[in-house]
Amino acid sequence: MAPLPPHPAVAAIGLIAAFALGAIPFGVIWSLVIAGVDPRTAGSKNIGFTNVLRVSSRWAAGLTLISDVGKGAAAVWIVRHLNGGSYPAWDSAAVLSAVTGHMFSPVLRFQGGKGVATALGGLLVAMPWVGLIILAVWGLVLAVSSYVSLASIVASLVLPVTMALFTSNWIAISCGTMLTVLVIVRHSENIKRLQAGVEHSIRGSKPPKTA
Repeated sequence: MAPLPPHPAVAAIGLIAAFALGAIPFGVIWSLVIAGVDPRTAGSKNIGFTNVLRVSSRWAAGLTLISDVGKGAAAVWIVRHLNGGSYPAWDSAAVLSAVTGHMFSPVLRFQGGKGVATALGGLLVAMPWVGLIILAVWGLVLAVSSYVSLASIVASLVLPVTMALFTSNWIAISCGTMLTVLVIVRHSENIKRLQAGVEHSIRGSKPPKTA
């Protein structure tokens, strides 16, 4: 296991900052500012890129995606800066903190988004190869299935195994496993719709129900 950073208490403050950064609901902010629409009141009522694109505008959705990915990346950078270097356990904890803040934002009364973009942004900084592999898996599943939710679910399931290929730090791998659990739980309604055959696809229509 990598040694603790020089000032663990300061690093812990960094995790709090990561949570606070993750809690900023950029999807709501951009959608309201650009289109006057609150994504929590329309479509799937999620605050992420896909629903903002569906109920608001392309500009709002694009800025939401950039902002959500960016805050995950920034969370890791903040913790690294406070630590004076990279520590796998703390970097992974920073990603988890930012995603937790995004999912359970105090600004939104502890509601929030599904955390996929924020997790990806953090992983691309914390463990670039892991982030790239997860992005590739997500893109491949999306290309084959046309379901953003399914792509996110599969990519999250691959995460802990992928992390284990690049690090033996059990805290980092545990953080990856917790990310997987959180993402799956957040996609519970999507899973039900996928099973029922009524999930929205990127083609813009619902598939027919099957017996």
